[in-house]
Amino acid sequence: MKSRVLFALCIAFGALLATTPAFAQNADSLKKAQTSFDTAQSDYLAGKFDEAAAGFQEAYAARPFPQFLYNVGASFHMKGKKTSDVAAYKKAVEFYKRYLAEEPQATDKAKVEKAIGVLEAEITRLGTAPAGTGSGSAAAPQGPSQEVQNLGDVKVRGLVVIVTEPQNATIYLDDKKKGPFATTPWSGSIEGEHKLIIEKPGYRIVESTISADPTKLVQFVSSR
Repeated sequence: MKSRVLFALCIAFGALLATTPAFAQNADSLKKAQTSFDTAQSDYLAGKFDEAAAGFQEAYAARPFPQFLYNVGASFHMKGKKTSDVAAYKKAVEFYKRYLAEEPQATDKAKVEKAIGVLEAEITRLGTAPAGTGSGSAAAPQGPSQEVQNLGDVKVRGLVVIVTEPQNATIYLDDKKKGPFATTPWSGSIEGEHKLIIEKPGYRIVESTISADPTKLVQFVSSR
């Protein structure tokens, strides 16, 4: 019996090769996430942090990847740093905590927990302010503390998404001799260019090249 074929779609380049109802639904939601992510990224780079936070939340609503929650937190983090805005800092802490709750094994867990601690201390330093009123009382110290400055400027993160239909296909990077990298669906960070190998019993192997960009949402979807 011949193996069935895993047709491939790289959303980032818009090359649709095959469709099924589930595949089309996946592609549609990923495209919505892509559009919202790209707009939010542009807003972030322009210093429009409220707009960026809203855009990353829209991306999360389309596809609930935890990394989008981190980017919302980062957007509010930078707004707080630039304007000493207590409400923004509180939102940054909220979304950082949501990110860790949804990604408990995150490789950056210690770093994010440190940021949470620093921002909570900064909220106390600036004084309590009602939500949406800005940087608190007139007597509140202005400008970020040294601890906040030591965290540096936070950068939003790109994301690589690999989805298959059916799910639970094995992902290899570069060479199968290295062993399995993950199973689908998978999302996370990958640096640089890699050979992507996707394998599932009963289907032909899919091989492609994927170039990860730390500032973009890169999506790879395959369907039978």
